[in-house]
Amino acid sequence: MEAFRAMFLPAGFPQSVSQDYVAYQVWDTLQGLMGYFKYVILTFSFLRGLGLGGDGGAAAGGGSTVRNAVVFFVARDCIHLLAGLAFGVPALTERFSGRKSIRRYRLLAKVIRALNGVVELASGALYGGRYFAHMQFLVSISNAACTVMSSQTRAVAAHPDPDVHDPLAQAAGLSLTQTLTPKALMTHFARIGNFADCAAKEGNQDRGVKLAGIPSP
Repeated sequence: MEAFRAMFLPAGFPQSVSQDYVAYQVWDTLQGLMGYFKYVILTFSFLRGLGLGGDGGAAAGGGSTVRNAVVFFVARDCIHLLAGLAFGVPALTERFSGRKSIRRYRLLAKVIRALNGVVELASGALYGGRYFAHMQFLVSISNAACTVMSSQTRAVAAHPDPDVHDPLAQAAGLSLTQTLTPKALMTHFARIGNFADCAAKEGNQDRGVKLAGIPSP
């Protein structure tokens, strides 16, 4: 038990952290575990859509399939990067960075990513090679838009605006913009100047959740 506390909990817990630390970490742990499961499932669907492990895949000695998979993977990443550059033009980033709408765009990015996961899963599990490339590239472009949208809201969150207020954020002792930044959350949780320790244990908790989720699939 002591080894567990030293690995995953800040020194001096629970006196060294705020009262809402445990509630936050419970939900954050569940979110991390579900995120890992999503990653495993989508990776399996992606490889299946490429034909790896099937009758014509790498398991059957299809070396060309492996090469095609690598080329497809690189092409998908290139499309993602190019789409990110296109969505990063000032006309769009200025729209995403309105201070009074940062939560709306943050939530929109999360919803789109969830829908992208459904499309990505369907591309490999249901359609196979028929529409696989089109659906994967569509997801890649959409995820690039979400990345730009999320990064803009985080950038705005780093510069508080005293004219924007939120009762829920104020009740937690945070400004509207601070609620969107992990650094601000760790600062809020750290009660005895132990910001570095809280941040380090946050990383350990994320890695521990992934280790716990590995045997599950």
